[in-house]
Amino acid sequence: MTQLIEDQPQPAAVLDTTCLEGEITDNSYSSEGYAKRFECRPDFRLGGHVVAAVIDASTIRERKVDDLMVARLADVLAGTNEVILGFGLPNEFLVVPDGKGGYEKLVVKSLWRAPTVVADTRGWVQSGVWLRLKNLPEGAQQRLREQMRKVEGQRFVTCANGCMQVMQAAGFTSGGQDLTGLKMPYSCFAHLVQNGLEYDGQRIEVDVIKTAPVELFSFSWRIQKATALTFCRHASRNMETMSKKHKVVAGLKNAITAPGRWLGFGRSDAPVARNIVAVAPALPDGVDYLNDITVHVSQAGRIGSVIRQFWGSHALFEVTQSRVNPDAYFHKALEPFPQANPDRITRLKKHLLFRPMVVNFLLWLLAPHYKNIGTRDERAVYDMLRTSSDEVPEKYNVVVIRTEIDGKIGSRITLSRINAGSHSRSIGGKIARKWAKTADWILSKHVLMSGYDPCVMYAAECWKSPDGTIHLNMNSGTYQPKKDQQEQAVLFTQAVFPHWRVVMAD
Repeated sequence: MTQLIEDQPQPAAVLDTTCLEGEITDNSYSSEGYAKRFECRPDFRLGGHVVAAVIDASTIRERKVDDLMVARLADVLAGTNEVILGFGLPNEFLVVPDGKGGYEKLVVKSLWRAPTVVADTRGWVQSGVWLRLKNLPEGAQQRLREQMRKVEGQRFVTCANGCMQVMQAAGFTSGGQDLTGLKMPYSCFAHLVQNGLEYDGQRIEVDVIKTAPVELFSFSWRIQKATALTFCRHASRNMETMSKKHKVVAGLKNAITAPGRWLGFGRSDAPVARNIVAVAPALPDGVDYLNDITVHVSQAGRIGSVIRQFWGSHALFEVTQSRVNPDAYFHKALEPFPQANPDRITRLKKHLLFRPMVVNFLLWLLAPHYKNIGTRDERAVYDMLRTSSDEVPEKYNVVVIRTEIDGKIGSRITLSRINAGSHSRSIGGKIARKWAKTADWILSKHVLMSGYDPCVMYAAECWKSPDGTIHLNMNSGTYQPKKDQQEQAVLFTQAVFPHWRVVMAD
């Protein structure tokens, strides 16, 4: 086993061992203040930048009002005393308690189109990505309400700038910087997530909540696209209104939109038809969970970031630890493509599709860098796993690799979501979506995840069922583990995460 470590090649990826200093990087979110159970995991905004903790509230139901998707605040938040900065497509809005048990919203129209108003939300706001401002000092909400009232009747160049001017006047900054220079919704979101928020110089906690059923990077792209097409969107709305009154305008509208309909473009912004699946229950409170697990998330290069917009993130998640020695469970490393007489498909994968040169190229595209998002406990890692169901299967390929750092033997467990592309909403229309399953098959292969590391101790699939059980099977065409190795893999995983329930699966 020592010889394996000595012969191990240096990984192509660059490991960034620093945490996301200055960013919104809560170790794990608190369920306090939420109406129901949500999972929380890292996600990506444009450019492949990692957001360490995004609360996935996309399991709530949305409702369509005109051309907007809205969500009920009570479906996400448990109380009526929260401050929310929301980002829709591309509307940015500020929601503040009205002091009477309800919420009011700052409504700003871009391009000076209409006076700013403070409106009763009636319990509903636009779905998308919300920033929940926590631990606000006493008086912060009152100052926000006062500043919202002061700008009523004023006009702003963008909705984002209107919200930022109100927050700045109320005492908020981001990274110690003035907020009034932020004018576009996505640049505002990116800046706040990157630099955090302060109130009167005191740093405040912020939860990033995703209520739209799309990946964060895809939603970020749509904010940018909707912002760029503001003029076109307003013209389209006017044409839609006029087409109901004039047949000539209706014919012109159909002629203009026909090419896009034929090619399948523009449909990614349509309401999402999805199954609302159950979320696995949380691990119990009041338990002393082990907090010695380091998590790294792969970051794509420039070309890889573009690919992600079409076929999902296909990120690699690495969980490293040195508490449990894998030598106590695994007796030898697995070899890729171990068949004595491989069939034609296996020979094709081994000598052409997934030869080392091709694998290194794909890793250079998709995972040239890894970002350290900090030390996590068992419960936080458990919450990062998506819940799998018969309606929406969410399985991961998993590879267990033996490591030795500073003379201490440990393990690196790498996970890759199998259906990252086919379950995400791509920006490329029907053509890209047809290729999503093929991309899933290629970009989540075990040999791609391992990079032909000589110390692969196990490779298979895993998933979290709706009852919270972690299932581990033997499904790896590349490494082909045996039954006794599956048994050891379950025992090893249970030792690394002693408060999980891990079982063998077919």
